[in-house]
Amino acid sequence: MNFYLLIDNLFIREGIRAILGDKYPKSKMIVFKNIADLEPNEVIEKSIFICSDPLVFYNFQPKILNLVNKKFLKTILLANATQIENLKTNDTEFINAILYTNCSLAEVHDAVNYIITGQNYRCRKMENNQECQHDFESFLIKNNISLREIEIIRLVIEGLNSKEIGDKLHISYNTVTTHRRNINKKLGLKGPNDLMRLSLTAYHKN
Repeated sequence: MNFYLLIDNLFIREGIRAILGDKYPKSKMIVFKNIADLEPNEVIEKSIFICSDPLVFYNFQPKILNLVNKKFLKTILLANATQIENLKTNDTEFINAILYTNCSLAEVHDAVNYIITGQNYRCRKMENNQECQHDFESFLIKNNISLREIEIIRLVIEGLNSKEIGDKLHISYNTVTTHRRNINKKLGLKGPNDLMRLSLTAYHKN
């Protein structure tokens, strides 16, 4: 089983990669930026497609529909309430799980568990028409993380080291390490792995 990720939001995408990578270490996490990059011949049976672009599901893309019909692919859509409402009934028929984009990423894990066992899944908040409020950047700001520190956090999650971050932001290595030390102190973290896991769980509970 492989996971195919078409997700724009960096924190959500990398968070999903981390939580599913831990649960399914033998599965590949394949990230792509456009549905055209998905090669149907390379999709293995029982794979899962996780997408944050509702346009892929409006008038369902033929290559995805064909894979779904062959039961090679299960699908998860991450979208906001308006985007979900704009989906046609015949489009949602082929979506195995629908989640609000800002739902807890742990709920993505729950959705995967459901669809692996042949069940469909809908975000828990949908029953009450309430949109979840997971927003990692807002969480960081509320914890006194500066905009510069948020820039550094983004690059850490992308996998850059302190020297590479300094080169990209045109600041010194020492400045980067100072920022990273301050980030860890403010958030009570020990390193980049803790930062990744925090991005999975930092959300507001209604």
